[in-house]
Amino acid sequence: MGASQSKTDNEQVFYNPVPIQVSSELASQLSDTSLSPEVSPIRQAILDEGVRAKINAEASRLRDGEDIVRREIEAALERENLDRERGMTGDADEHGDIKNSTALLGDIEEVRQKVDRYRARASLTDHPEVKKAGETIASCYRANPTTTLNCWSEVAAFRNAVAKLEQHYVDSLR
Repeated sequence: MGASQSKTDNEQVFYNPVPIQVSSELASQLSDTSLSPEVSPIRQAILDEGVRAKINAEASRLRDGEDIVRREIEAALERENLDRERGMTGDADEHGDIKNSTALLGDIEEVRQKVDRYRARASLTDHPEVKKAGETIASCYRANPTTTLNCWSEVAAFRNAVAKLEQHYVDSLR
């Protein structure tokens, strides 16, 4: 049934022995319509959307390319600045005047580590002698609410314990 519809017909070409004459008006009308064909609004919208999509894709590709170039330029400038800083610190190491950002970052990290160590040591649970001396002062004050000057020896012991702790801390920072 459908086989006859899918067969290709053999082309037959007929040659006319007499030339065909077309009027110039018909020829100009046919050429005018072929040069400026009217496109339906739906087809025009589809074509416009396709053009917009291509323009957006190209703009996105160009932006990505610009980002890559910008990153490469920033990396090159950073390397150049580091080289300059190294050159400047090479001249100024004797004086100690100029430090580069890498050295400063190292110093900042060292200070952070010292602060962390201080915070870890600041807990009184790690220093029972200070905690015990503080409790002794508190119990003495409770026992002598009207004559707190009688607790001078406990206060002196507490001060000594704190002084030892401070000295230990200063030594640990060196």
